[in-house]
Amino acid sequence: MATTDQETSAGAEMAPAPTRPVKRSFSIAGHRTSISLENAFWIALREIAAREGCSLASLVAEIDRNRGDAGLSGAVRVYVLEHFKRQSIRDPASTEI
Repeated sequence: MATTDQETSAGAEMAPAPTRPVKRSFSIAGHRTSISLENAFWIALREIAAREGCSLASLVAEIDRNRGDAGLSGAVRVYVLEHFKRQSIRDPASTEI
């Protein structure tokens, strides 16, 4: 049985294939900065911003304020991961990103 990139022969969903990071620029606290993230993280970050009713730029600015010494791209990845981990704990049946 042939498999697609969305399912295995057992029928379980697989994550999309990794992509090369995409760089986007933001103005945060009065200075320009760039963030390089894989497409899956950009999609998830936009989803979080939409659910929270804020712009992508304001969400990135919030992550920046709370990141400590971590690099911004890494802090965004961790934020996205933690967001969906918290969501899965609240609603274990929810697997939608």
